[in-house]
Amino acid sequence: MTVIGHCTACGERTRIDRTTRLCDGCTEEGELFAALPSREDTIALIGRHLFPKEGDHHAP
Repeated sequence: MTVIGHCTACGERTRIDRTTRLCDGCTEEGELFAALPSREDTIALIGRHLFPKEGDHHAP
């Protein structure tokens, strides 16, 4: 249900969702951000061999 009020994310006075207190723009932005893969998901998809190992492996 939408009501007129201040969005808790951007502060704009507009139509907001009653339960989330977010406007349509901030709701969409939040959903896009939530859909991004986390660092752990990225490592699993790409492979751990592409990330540098800890320590100095070039020392003699």
